[in-house]
Parts: sequence; C-alpha cells; structure tokens
Amino acid sequence: MSNTRGPIDILPLGPGLPPPLCPAHAFSDEKPTAAKLKAWRASLMRSRHHLLGVVYPSDDKPAKAASIAEFKVRDDMRRRPVILPNDD
Repeated sequence: MSNTRGPIDILPLGPGLPPPLCPAHAFSDEKPTAAKLKAWRASLMRSRHHLLGVVYPSDDKPAKAASIAEFKVRDDMRRRPVILPNDD
C-alpha cells in the first residue's frame, strides 16, 4: 500500500509552533469584508456630471479620497467630485 499523505500531514507541529493557517483566514485583518464595502459612483461636477467610475470603500468620505487618488483628479478639480451610492 502506498502512503498518501497530504501537505498538511507533513508539516512539523510541536509545542512551540502555532498550527498552520487556513488560506481563507490568513489575511482577514488586512481588508474589510465584502459586507462592509459599498459601491460608490464617482463623477465630476461640470456643466454635466462626468462619470469617473466606481470605487469600493466603506463610507462616503473615504470614497471621495479614493476616487481622487484612483482617477488622478487634478488639484483644480479636487473640490468637484460627486460621490453617490451605486444601487445597481
């Protein structure tokens, strides 16, 4: 009979070593969950609204900062972004 052991079985576990992390839980503290993120539509206020795109932060103030950074809004246009929830 052949020995069919998976990669988890051959990891060294000892009294001083923590158990291996599941890949789904390895980076859980770095990014907010999908339930906390919302889609925000970012546009510039001109004679008509010029749609920039969609950003995914959790609240409207970070959405404004994220849209300015992501879509490279110039300094003279930084007071003109309009951020609305995307309910599509």
